[in-house]
Amino acid sequence: MKILFISHDLSRTGAPNMLLQLIKWYKKNTNNSIDLVGLKGGDFFNEFSSICDNITIIEDKPKSFKVLLSQKVLKKIGIKSKTTKQLVLDVLCENNYDLIYGNTALSLSFSSRLRQRLPRTKLILHVHEMEVMIKRLSPNFKKYVSNVDKFIAASNPVKENLKRTYKIPSNNIKVINEFSEFELPQAINKQNDNTFVVGASGLSGWRKGNDVFLQIARIIKKKYPDANIKFIWVGNESSDKLIIDADIKKLNLSKTVSFIGSTDKPIIHYNNFNLFLLTSREDPFPLVCIEVAKLGKPIICFKDASGTAEIIENGGGKVVPYLDIESMANEIIGYYKDRVMLKRDSIKVKELFSVYTADKICPLIQDEINNLIRKS
Repeated sequence: MKILFISHDLSRTGAPNMLLQLIKWYKKNTNNSIDLVGLKGGDFFNEFSSICDNITIIEDKPKSFKVLLSQKVLKKIGIKSKTTKQLVLDVLCENNYDLIYGNTALSLSFSSRLRQRLPRTKLILHVHEMEVMIKRLSPNFKKYVSNVDKFIAASNPVKENLKRTYKIPSNNIKVINEFSEFELPQAINKQNDNTFVVGASGLSGWRKGNDVFLQIARIIKKKYPDANIKFIWVGNESSDKLIIDADIKKLNLSKTVSFIGSTDKPIIHYNNFNLFLLTSREDPFPLVCIEVAKLGKPIICFKDASGTAEIIENGGGKVVPYLDIESMANEIIGYYKDRVMLKRDSIKVKELFSVYTADKICPLIQDEINNLIRKS
């Protein structure tokens, strides 16, 4: 079987990370030919390049990326009427792919255009986004959904949005939760073993809720000034760094809150958390929750904001009303004061998330692919 995977970018974030692990599993367990198109590049380029048979990055600005056709080449051969994307589509159409696998809603436009030119090729779209992010980042999503043969939804909230907003039949959507694999390094020593560390992670911004994170830290400091609690956010602050730094300073939280930049070994920091705070407004089934859960870190999250809440309702953490920062702060203090409960939920969360591995989840994705191909 010949599969073309399409990713909106190759950044060190959740959806590309899961795609990388999925392709690794495919290369290890099947004889399928694997090609990849990245609509943008990113930090995972070298990892993808090492395992894919062919890789194409359409973005042609970074010199370190392999580009199928550059603008300079196009000018030399006198083709000015077509964009780089159009020329990439022309070349890809020459390959007899059995399946196109679009990873994220952002890949749908390109995946759909290719699917229209390859009527015998099937298209699976793996949707990792919820309502607002699809509307913000893929406003023409509805225009292309009819070209998709099968949808994979990262969680039940993702499926419900696809049904409600885009009228996609329930039997055409398969819910397959995310998974994550990692090697556990030795934990680094804390500066103070008595410090209670509340962690969070992700690209800062509206969706991940770094502003919510700061407000919860403010409440804790105000109500419990003597509590030895630190708040650490792991991830890339991007363009929001100046805003975050200014907020931390104005809130007088410089000794309480730290934002650590992007790192290729976030697990080292996760392993030193006492619990994990998911302040996201929308987060279908974040890989970071799988990772911290496997490390035994109880999770506190908002109701109706993440598929993670569906798991945590069975134990291993707390689910509080949407954007109820007072309730979230109270749950932190509850764990801070009750270490028996912290230990109990640590054991439970590790148990609940132990099933989200490549060996358990990838065969489910493979089944959807095989079933679709058999119908063609």
